[in-house]
Amino acid sequence: MKTYLYSISHRDIPLAQQAIQGCHAAIEYAYLHGRPADHHPSYIHITVRDQRQLEMIRARLQSAGINTSEFHEPYQDWGLTAIACCIPEEQRHLLKGLQLWRLPTQEIA
Repeated sequence: MKTYLYSISHRDIPLAQQAIQGCHAAIEYAYLHGRPADHHPSYIHITVRDQRQLEMIRARLQSAGINTSEFHEPYQDWGLTAIACCIPEEQRHLLKGLQLWRLPTQEIA
């Protein structure tokens, strides 16, 4: 069964920090939950509008029984900046419609 490691950050922190915060959350996930024993998951970084939406996504994932990790930037007063989770193929619909991380100059396909 293929799994996907998702990091989700919010867009109301500086652009340069969005991917970094997502990576921090993925590292936290690995510390807390390890990785699937059978393979290395694909990595996907998506973004949401703000911290409130990030908290709603986290609650949706957790209510579906999906383990999440979170990251709070210790050097800034940004609060929750990113979460990460591993999702099997059949549950990817839980994150359907969320935007892939991209530079503001990249067109949305």
